[in-house]
Amino acid sequence: MRAVTGTAWRDFVRNSPQSRSTIILEELAETCAKLAQRIHVSFPGRGIDDHARCFVDRVNTIVKEGRRAVEAPMWLTRLSAIGGITAVTLLVLVSVLCVRHVGDIENLPTYLSSLEAFFTVLAATVAGGMTMRSIRNRVEQTRALTILDELRGVAHVTDMLQISKSPTLLLYSDPSTGSEVEDIRQMTEYLSYGAELQSLTAKVAAVYGRWCSDVSVHAAIEGIERLCADLERKSLQKVLLLEQIHQRRH
Repeated sequence: MRAVTGTAWRDFVRNSPQSRSTIILEELAETCAKLAQRIHVSFPGRGIDDHARCFVDRVNTIVKEGRRAVEAPMWLTRLSAIGGITAVTLLVLVSVLCVRHVGDIENLPTYLSSLEAFFTVLAATVAGGMTMRSIRNRVEQTRALTILDELRGVAHVTDMLQISKSPTLLLYSDPSTGSEVEDIRQMTEYLSYGAELQSLTAKVAAVYGRWCSDVSVHAAIEGIERLCADLERKSLQKVLLLEQIHQRRH
């Protein structure tokens, strides 16, 4: 049977029916890079150009690190595994001691003390296991929330770059200068790019929902998605207003 190469396997995963409803990081990074290139062609050296390139670098870092960006350190994972093996071993030993001397009524005190020790070790094992699991989840939660907070900042910076792009400034411009159409076109393009950046920011945040099942992380993702949707809607409303201004003038 012929071995499947890494490239063939990635192509198979991308073309499989299940992958059609899943965000593929490589394709997301490629989409972000194409958007950054279009922004650079239209607005070279502008703030949105630098912001888009920084966003692409961030997405490329996410693609490179993958799930490792939110996973607990290896030493903590190994410590949890060692603790689990030790706990199971103690349970087995205590269970053997618990039933070892059970034969007649004279051994009842020994049996009861062994049974008490068994339940004590069992409770300590469960508590220790839950504690180690809680520590791992807390580490992953903290890492994911830190990255999501950075993405929230990206969304706010994208919006901040568009504050000066107000369609009302063109309502009172002098049409005799002949630059009105060009101003409307550039502002429309600028706002449209901002809306696309907001949409991609929400999609990047959604990736972390697959890597971390914590409730707080999912709540943060939903908050970023709502924020980006609201800011994207605001940009598109400005674009519609620009179209109305253009139609009214012509």
